[in-house]
Amino acid sequence: MEICQSFFDPKVNEDDIHQTRQRYGVDLVKMQAPVLGKSKIDELVGGDEVGARVLKKFDALKVFSDDVEAAYMGRNPLLGYRAHVKRGELGLIKVEEPLAQGESEIIVAAP
Repeated sequence: MEICQSFFDPKVNEDDIHQTRQRYGVDLVKMQAPVLGKSKIDELVGGDEVGARVLKKFDALKVFSDDVEAAYMGRNPLLGYRAHVKRGELGLIKVEEPLAQGESEIIVAAP
C-alpha cells in the first residue's frame, strides 16, 4: 500500500526532483534506473525526507509504469483482454492465447 501512496504523492514537485538529482545524482532519479527499494532508499537518504519522497515516487513509477502509461497499457492482458490504445480506435481486444497443458486461468487470487 505504501508504494501506491508514493506513486500518488502530491508533495513531490519539480523543485524537489531537481534538488534530489543534484544531491544524489541523475542516475538514481530517472526512469531507466533500477528499482531501489525502501531499505536502500532509507539507507541512502538518512533523514532527508524530500529525497526519500522523490526516490520512493520514482520507484513506484518504475514498478507501475506499464499499468499507468497509455502507450504501455496494451502490453499485459488482464482478465483475457488488453487495451487497444490507438488514436481513434480505443477499446479492449480479446486475447486469444491458448493455455499451456495443465495450466488454468486464475481470475482472482485472494490470500
